[in-house]
Amino acid sequence: MHRTLLALYFLLTTTVSHAQELAYRQFTVKDGLPGAIVYHCIQDRKGFIWFATNQGVCRFDGRTFHTFTKKDGLPDNEILQLYLDRFDNVWFISFVGIPSVMHGDSIIRFDQCPGVNAICEDQQTNAILLIADLRASDQAGCYRSPDSSGRWKFNGDLHPRALYARTGILRATAPDKTNFYFSSSPWDHRGSVLVENSHVMNRFPFQCSRTDPPFTRQLFFSLLPSNNSIVFLTYDSAYLAGISQLSPLFSLHTLGLNMGGYNNFVNCVYYENDSTLWLCARSQGLLRLTNFRSGHPTVRHFFPRSDCTDILKDREGGYWVTTLSDGIFYLPNLCFSTLPGPPDLRGANVRSLHILDSRRLVAGFDDGNIMLIDRNSGHWRLFPHWSAGNENNRIMDVRPYLHQSLLVAADMGLHRLSPDDTHTVLSAEAYKETFVRPDHTIVAGCSAGLYFFDDTGRQLNWIGPDRVTCVAGLGNAVFWGGLKGVYAWNNGHITQPIPALSGVINHIDIAPDTALWVSTEDGLVIWKAGAVRRITKAQDLASDLCKQVSFEDNTAWVATDKGISRIDYRWQDTTIHYDISNITNEDGLLTDDINRTAIAGGYVWTATSRGVCFFPKTYTGGSAAPPGIVITRIIEGGQPVNVSDIPVINYSSGKLLIEMACISYRSGFHVGYEYRLKGADSNWFRLAGNTIEFPALPFGRFVLELRSIDRWGSRSHPITIPIVHPYPFYWSPVFLLMAYPVIVLLIGAGILLYFRRRQRKKEKIHDLELSALRAQMNPHFIFNCLTSIQYHVLRADVMNANDYLHKFSNLIRLTLDHSSSAVIPLYEEIKMLHLYLELEQLRLGPRMNYRLVPPDPSVAEGLSIPPMIIQPFVENAVQHGIAPLKDRTGELSVAFHLSPGYLHCTIEDNGGGIDSSRARQRNEGHISQGSGITGRRIQTLNAIHKQQIILDILDKNSAGLSGSGTIVNLSFPINTD
Repeated sequence: MHRTLLALYFLLTTTVSHAQELAYRQFTVKDGLPGAIVYHCIQDRKGFIWFATNQGVCRFDGRTFHTFTKKDGLPDNEILQLYLDRFDNVWFISFVGIPSVMHGDSIIRFDQCPGVNAICEDQQTNAILLIADLRASDQAGCYRSPDSSGRWKFNGDLHPRALYARTGILRATAPDKTNFYFSSSPWDHRGSVLVENSHVMNRFPFQCSRTDPPFTRQLFFSLLPSNNSIVFLTYDSAYLAGISQLSPLFSLHTLGLNMGGYNNFVNCVYYENDSTLWLCARSQGLLRLTNFRSGHPTVRHFFPRSDCTDILKDREGGYWVTTLSDGIFYLPNLCFSTLPGPPDLRGANVRSLHILDSRRLVAGFDDGNIMLIDRNSGHWRLFPHWSAGNENNRIMDVRPYLHQSLLVAADMGLHRLSPDDTHTVLSAEAYKETFVRPDHTIVAGCSAGLYFFDDTGRQLNWIGPDRVTCVAGLGNAVFWGGLKGVYAWNNGHITQPIPALSGVINHIDIAPDTALWVSTEDGLVIWKAGAVRRITKAQDLASDLCKQVSFEDNTAWVATDKGISRIDYRWQDTTIHYDISNITNEDGLLTDDINRTAIAGGYVWTATSRGVCFFPKTYTGGSAAPPGIVITRIIEGGQPVNVSDIPVINYSSGKLLIEMACISYRSGFHVGYEYRLKGADSNWFRLAGNTIEFPALPFGRFVLELRSIDRWGSRSHPITIPIVHPYPFYWSPVFLLMAYPVIVLLIGAGILLYFRRRQRKKEKIHDLELSALRAQMNPHFIFNCLTSIQYHVLRADVMNANDYLHKFSNLIRLTLDHSSSAVIPLYEEIKMLHLYLELEQLRLGPRMNYRLVPPDPSVAEGLSIPPMIIQPFVENAVQHGIAPLKDRTGELSVAFHLSPGYLHCTIEDNGGGIDSSRARQRNEGHISQGSGITGRRIQTLNAIHKQQIILDILDKNSAGLSGSGTIVNLSFPINTD
């Protein structure tokens, strides 16, 4: 009874009520729209939405407006109408009457077709018609061309206007090739529509109240492709035409509208489905007619203060409404509504929102106002007998109390408002929130702590002085949040139920299952039976900054600064399982900044920073279909590439830039992109923006796959771009076929050159070694000769000394002449041996005889041998074989003879033998250098040349030969150089 009286009191004493409006987003010039006057809009098959404005045409992808003007090829910046043909070309009808079309990436003008005010395709004859009305010449008709994309050739078919109106004007073609022709008679104010397909042709008459029906206008009709029917408007009536009948629908006059006047003019009609029709009117905004075929449609008005020109329903179910001065209104759906409020409260911050009773809610504003809301009708009214008083007196909390009164927690105190107009100030502190215990005790949190009041306002208790940010309760237990966590008061004791939780607490809410849901700046904390679970943005929460939670059954709605998170949850013991879906401004909320939520009457009511908004509690959002993706720009090597062509990257320019757009209008800016370069990698990579740039690509053929991601994580079907990076000529098969033999030859030549250089290096090293050895041999020989000369001089044997010196000088001359030569002629070697032996015979006298046997001169002519090879062995034979003999005359034989390929030299003496000579040298400590040096020279020569010098030394005694002495056999490869 009391609640009924309170409700009646509010109805009788409050101000005039108002109904709700649909929630929408508005796009204006500040968002990139080229002009605030927008005439028409369409959606192409790629998903782009095109807008005709007074400052050009713009293409919208949900984030960016791309504008085309006269600089891009338009005949005029003021574009009145758009038309999408079956090839996805967008046609433009300009204010000056010259049509143009966006074909590929360029605009084509048709200056030879003036006066065009409508476009239509005839699918029966595969033609496109530009419908024209040339009032200056009193002619009308059309320009016709074969409907061949990019190859249009229009021919005029113009007649006197009156005649053309009677013959019929093709205005629409249904998908089943049903054509709709309109005609009128200037004499009897009658018109007709001819409906024709390949099987049937029917003409249906209708009444026209004017001689000039608007059948040349583009937007007087709307086609419903699903049933091949059309709704069209005359001056004062609406009709539905199909192949079999014409049905009158309703009178425009009953709606206060007409099609031909200057006031209440209908700009366009949109046939959404068999039960819903939309009208855009000059003075009544947007009208939604449901059950329009009944003859008595239900009408709902939207944007009554705007001159709406057109409406489009996109593929995601969103509605786009164009206007003559307010830009574009976008309705993501028809689920979200707002309470407009008085002008001074439009867009105001709503701080609190609570359910009063089964019919009403109450909202508190930042400026101190309190609004009562009828949740059934959506009407609102400001609370009577309450003056905001101070724009800084924020209403933080409003909730019902005893005797139909309200408790109001505000920045300037705690108030109690009663139905009898009394206003009681309970306290002057800045209060945040209140809670009423079962015994009607008021628990109020403020900046000075927690206060307890009875129903008269008398203070019962105080817990302080720490600041309190929020208050909640369960039975007699009280929970509150502060700057350092959550506290509880029960039976006079203060506890901290969640010790691990610290920091600022924004709100505490108690679920139906008694679990505490604590809203913090670091996410949502849930406490139940001692178990704590934290949910943050990492678990898909809309934001970490949580403000409040509302419940119904096992669903929680969390208010955050980034929208509302709907959490469907269930408990399994102390473990919570949940699914999260987020609802944001892109779904229809006034803003993402949500302060409070409340569940009432099947709706979720929200207090936002821009007003009150509500939507059905069954709404979960989500993507009805995968997003789209479109390539908007390709730059290859600094040059733009037509997006319809295959980009071919020349080997001289390996840089490629691709720009794309995600078509998901309900996602707004919350979209992403991924790419994969098939042929080079099989993994998908996430992009930071909507462009991808390859500084360089490997040679070959690749397929670039791109896909978009909407805000729910749904991915589009990939689009593919074949990319060809041609191999350079030097990688071509012909070149490689020619290059392989050359490469093999070069490699072989290189290897050969390497080994030749290596051999030459070895030879040079060996030559250096031979030169060093020869340099050692010559001083050794000279030393021995000088020793012999010294012997004669000491004996005062002047004659022999002179003779010795003469022969020695000749020998030195020959030796010096050939000391730097690699070879010496055989006859010169024999001559040197002969001089040497004569010198040794002068030195030893009768103690030595020698025999030098040269080879046959006829055979040995031109032969050469390495110098200073034979002489050291001859010298050893004299010095170590013959000179030591005391009991007999020494005999020395040096004999040469030839065999196939070799020159043999045999040196034989009758001395003591090489073995005894070596033993004697070891006992005397003498080291013979000549034979050792010669041996090393032979080894070096053998390392250089393939044909080897053979050295064989025999001791006669050791070899079992008769007599004593040593035999040295030297075999030289025959060299004729």
